[in-house]
Amino acid sequence: MIIEDERDVALEPWRPPSDEVPIQVDVEVQPMTVDIITERLSRTLALRSGTAHERLKTDLVEHIWNRHGGDE
Repeated sequence: MIIEDERDVALEPWRPPSDEVPIQVDVEVQPMTVDIITERLSRTLALRSGTAHERLKTDLVEHIWNRHGGDE
């Protein structure tokens, strides 16, 4: 395997070419962006909780049953 074959090869860490000029990028984080990210993260964590997941799963099964089942 390539990784095993090259495991003992001493490589220099990558450096940009000396003639390359680094570009400065100014990034401004808007408060609204932080709020959106925070809200998204909290929703994701809430859905990952076992209780919320089970509740949503039960609601989905009930919804599908009400729409497509029980017509017999």
